[in-house]
Amino acid sequence: RGDEDTNHWVPSGSLTLSLQERYIGIRVSRVLHEGLSLWSDLNVNLPIGFYFGIWSHQALQNRESSRRTEELDLTAGWSGKLPFGRIEAQVATTYLNNSPLDLWLERDVWAQSLSLSKTYKFGQHTLRPQLRVDWLSLATNVSSGVYVLMPNVTHIWKQPLEIKPLSLYNQAFIIHDDGFDPPKNDSEGYFLRWQTGLRWQLSNRLSLTLPSFVSQIPLKKGGDGRKQESSWGISLSVSF
Repeated sequence: RGDEDTNHWVPSGSLTLSLQERYIGIRVSRVLHEGLSLWSDLNVNLPIGFYFGIWSHQALQNRESSRRTEELDLTAGWSGKLPFGRIEAQVATTYLNNSPLDLWLERDVWAQSLSLSKTYKFGQHTLRPQLRVDWLSLATNVSSGVYVLMPNVTHIWKQPLEIKPLSLYNQAFIIHDDGFDPPKNDSEGYFLRWQTGLRWQLSNRLSLTLPSFVSQIPLKKGGDGRKQESSWGISLSVSF
């Protein structure tokens, strides 16, 4: 991320725009907006492994009945290789500004993330298992939060069936949150989450994911109303 010599740093990163059928929150494992959504995701790499990101959600349908018409997430973090085992570490802090966006702190959430991963490559296949844990809290009371466990594995198959501009992307999570209070989650929530998509490389810097699909399946019946959900989508990403 960035040039080792900070005096010659050149900005790099990516911008992604997405349309989603519905918004299924990954940390709380529930639908936060039922209806079409527009997402934008800007990531900028900084020197010596640091980065920042800005993610936004805008509801395009059912705004009158939605619990989450808008959201703005601000992330700062660091990622890099550890000096042993070819393991990559990542630490990040994310401020989730929930709607209404001009009302800071009162209804907002703060997430602290730590992950360890390792990448394996076999021909056209890339496999990356990851251990991830988040600390999720209200922005006004960071010390009183809950752990969210999200071990996952990512598989990318380049040029499936010899289709050169195509990659098949899959990521599977086991997610458990220890009873986050604002959405009234209980501590018995265990979910399987699967994210997949066909990524078409349109040029060196431009890619299209069409279609994308997200599904979550409860692994244990809880008492907070969370259930099986799914969402289709499409996204366009440009790197710089």
